[in-house]
Amino acid sequence: MLKHKILCWYGKDPFEAGKILMESSGIWKNWSFLDHIGLKPNLVVSKKASFGATTHPELCAGIITFLQKKRISEYQHSGRFLGGGPNRKGF
Repeated sequence: MLKHKILCWYGKDPFEAGKILMESSGIWKNWSFLDHIGLKPNLVVSKKASFGATTHPELCAGIITFLQKKRISEYQHSGRFLGGGPNRKGF
């Protein structure tokens, strides 16, 4: 894991960003497939992520896809996706 480092990603595909940043961080190397992982997206206002105040749902989807490929299936998201909308609409 990269301690005391901030990873940056530049591009237009938040789904790929989620996967690339997870891979680059190496944080997952210390996790077991039995561990429970929590995702807490930043949800400031009830607006679309394109306005910049919330975590893009596709970023979370990229992270979840990454975890599934690493056989980490016990994950849970906290809060609501789509800027305050119902969770079921997020995925």
